[in-house]
Amino acid sequence: MKYALIGKKLGHSYSALIHKRRGLEYSLTELKENEVEGFCAACARGEEIAGFNVTIPYKKTVIPFLKGLSDEAAAVGAVNTVVRRSDGLYGYNTDVGGLNYAFKRMGVSAWDKTACILGGGGAAAAANAFLTAAGAKKIYSVTRRGEINFENYGKLTDTEVLI
Repeated sequence: MKYALIGKKLGHSYSALIHKRRGLEYSLTELKENEVEGFCAACARGEEIAGFNVTIPYKKTVIPFLKGLSDEAAAVGAVNTVVRRSDGLYGYNTDVGGLNYAFKRMGVSAWDKTACILGGGGAAAAANAFLTAAGAKKIYSVTRRGEINFENYGKLTDTEVLI
């Protein structure tokens, strides 16, 4: 079976190297935005690729071409892993599970705590979904141009969890 990473520019990616070291046939596939739908359709038909990872800027672009989304992908509004099943393509977001694993591994809980997320990109959306599911009582988002930004976030003195 073959797998791939799709994105716009992938020259910096170590994904192929990492997956090949695990014995998988894995390629980097740079696509233009107008090529994403065709790639997904070919994958759904079973042509070559059994599944693929998605990176910027296509984590939202692929969603209309999928048969279904995991709860995490739906909550985040972004997909980073696509699996082909017999009836079509399904999207997942593994960032939420990764955060859950990291918190458990470190023995940290977000339950009933005030949290702060630095950044407003795709990983921030996953962090927000994770913290919400983990029961954080308040979640601040620090972005470049938001009400709370990198100029004034020091006023958040009640933060107990920082992502």
